[in-house]
Amino acid sequence: MSTPKEWKRLSFREALELARLPDDTSSKQQAVQRFMSRQPAWTPGQELPWDAVGIPPPKITRGAYGAVVYALSALAATRVVEEEDHGNVDENRRGIHPTQPSSNLSGPFPDSDSEAPLGSPCLTSIVTFKRPVSSSDEVQGIPPQKRFKDILSSRKPDQWNPCPQADVDALKAKFPNEGHGAFPILDMYKVDMSDFNKSKAIPDRRELIYYRLLKPLPKEDTNAHILCHAFEADRNSLFMLGNHLGYGHDLGIAASLSYSFYVHVNADEAVMEGDGWWMQEVSWPRFSAGRGAMESLIWSPQGKHVATGYQDGIVLPMTAKPGRETKL
Repeated sequence: MSTPKEWKRLSFREALELARLPDDTSSKQQAVQRFMSRQPAWTPGQELPWDAVGIPPPKITRGAYGAVVYALSALAATRVVEEEDHGNVDENRRGIHPTQPSSNLSGPFPDSDSEAPLGSPCLTSIVTFKRPVSSSDEVQGIPPQKRFKDILSSRKPDQWNPCPQADVDALKAKFPNEGHGAFPILDMYKVDMSDFNKSKAIPDRRELIYYRLLKPLPKEDTNAHILCHAFEADRNSLFMLGNHLGYGHDLGIAASLSYSFYVHVNADEAVMEGDGWWMQEVSWPRFSAGRGAMESLIWSPQGKHVATGYQDGIVLPMTAKPGRETKL
């Protein structure tokens, strides 16, 4: 068994570094506050050893990790709010994420990129903020740490396999032990739920992923911790649905259409301190006409339901003639 290559992995502050640009005052209405990212988005599967097997990466591994743009847009909004005296903001402010290829595609992106003409917006983001409040009542389901105790107690969190760089059955079969790659911000390990899932209908199946910070974040930066959870919740979500649908060796399209992330607790309860392992519990309650719905529950090491992510996406197999073998 070969040892996977060690890749440089960036922390939250490195991977999602934002440069503040001069405000755009060309509008007669409110000035547009602008930011520019410094690093290229991580791409699932790009660090797999394609040269060693002599084939080019398939199209499904050429798209950027969607959670990067989700987190960047929310991070920019967060920094504006933090600058404006802890929440005295215009509730109607819109966040539009325009794009422009960098002159240095491998990063870091130079300041001169900000002067280039912008492309069309690629994302419209709605970000809401709330102040902490006391909670007189608590209602939540039974945490997975209890429901799946027998499975989880069989080994330590980091003794499960690293979360696949691209969780597609065909790629896992071809590259079974390639580690984390250059995935930034978080260490993630996927629990083997195959025995539990094999007799279940897809809506009743579960995937469990342990995660924690790759490098510490100041606990005072609570918004950054929340964005780490949001960044994590998108990991391999539609790829895994493709596997459950039987498309794992014939996957043609896996594309997100919308993504929402809701925090159910005060921000300080989402802070990741120490070496405790958080858990993502993933399920897919609905699939029809090529579109699937994902639900992602975020659980603290103590079993508190901290947040929920929802995703709507397209998942389709490759189109092939009858009797023709399909390959990635």
